[in-house]
Amino acid sequence: MGHYCTGIVATVDGLPIGSFLLHSDAVAGIGPLTVGPRFQSQGIGHLLLQWAIDEAHRRGIRQTRLFQEAINPTSLSLYTSVGLVWRDSAALMQATPATADDPTVRPLTSADIDSIKFLSLQGYGFSRANDADEIYY
Repeated sequence: MGHYCTGIVATVDGLPIGSFLLHSDAVAGIGPLTVGPRFQSQGIGHLLLQWAIDEAHRRGIRQTRLFQEAINPTSLSLYTSVGLVWRDSAALMQATPATADDPTVRPLTSADIDSIKFLSLQGYGFSRANDADEIYY
């Protein structure tokens, strides 16, 4: 499977009114989905989301992931309307910044991609190497 990252834009009269990104590895990460307030509740989000799911399937990807914030319950009906199913909860936490950088933490480099693949296979059951590799494109 190759490196995939793509996005689409919904337009009215040539002006962008909504956008969507699809990041894919063995599992497609879909989102964020954005629709301008004036154009919400008109089916645009549904079209964008359905496109992303269909595109993942066209690429042979059979699993997708989407993170939903609990503060936006309106979008839950959108997600279920295309067949997405709630799987787990997450906690949104605010951290206090460190007073100094930790010298054992450094920016990801292309030399780290194989390690990312190994670690993500162990931790998630699928590779995140393509997601990490996007940094270099």
